[in-house]
Amino acid sequence: IYPIISKTETHKFFHCVTCFNMAEIYSDTNHLSEALQLYCESIDISVANGFTYIEGLATNGIAGVYVKQNKYGLGMEYYNKALDNSKLMDFPQFQARVLTDIGDYYLKSGDYERAIANNKEALATRESLDLRGGVITNLMHIGEIYFKQGKFDEAMLSLEKALHIAETMNI
Repeated sequence: IYPIISKTETHKFFHCVTCFNMAEIYSDTNHLSEALQLYCESIDISVANGFTYIEGLATNGIAGVYVKQNKYGLGMEYYNKALDNSKLMDFPQFQARVLTDIGDYYLKSGDYERAIANNKEALATRESLDLRGGVITNLMHIGEIYFKQGKFDEAMLSLEKALHIAETMNI
């Protein structure tokens, strides 16, 4: 579908979403240069057509690619752009996702305090919106960070809370 839709002047939203979804697949399979190219194409289409949400997602995706490439400065630059975008859109669900990704960035870099802070901020947003799947994700991340810090009691509390929510959701 991409070769066809990329040549048409109509259906820009579908072209944009196709680029984004293909970029996500390439990123997940570590075909990072292809992912980067498609995220950028998605952003170009988004900016030209006012698809702000897709622009934010693609910006966050680019940040993830740069982190996978060990280009941490660029990764954080794009995470901050995605975070700014989420605030401009007043879209707390997306802001929580970006904060979670930034927390993961800090976890990988060994800055556990910032990792915890970002995950707790995302957790508070997700709890306020009753986004239980996201709550589970943040609780698991927080548990992992506490474990790495040797704070085993705190880790268990966080992980047990995540498990309880998962069990209530039958997942």
